[in-house]
Amino acid sequence: MDTITTEVPTSEGDVMVTTKARAFFIFNRPHTSVMPVGLSRFGMKLGFQAWYNTAEPPVLEDLHWFFVEEIAGGNFKSMLANAKVGVIDIPPDYERLRHYIVGFKT
Repeated sequence: MDTITTEVPTSEGDVMVTTKARAFFIFNRPHTSVMPVGLSRFGMKLGFQAWYNTAEPPVLEDLHWFFVEEIAGGNFKSMLANAKVGVIDIPPDYERLRHYIVGFKT
């Protein structure tokens, strides 16, 4: 798995979720970017990135689908606000993924 991209339609505009497992020199920098597509009813084009401590494809896929499901469920704004303070609520079904998330960039 190098990159997974999913466009998620929401009532306030589409959101692009992209998960990458890419090499930066000799270090892997896997992450997921969550960004509104163009200018949307969210207002400014704001988004965030979640960084991980693993490059295992099955785990990265699970993390990607976690973000897709949360955005599809209408949680983009709350996830963005929580990412700014460095904590995202994770439902019990995905709790096993929490320790893979090492930080956020907004």
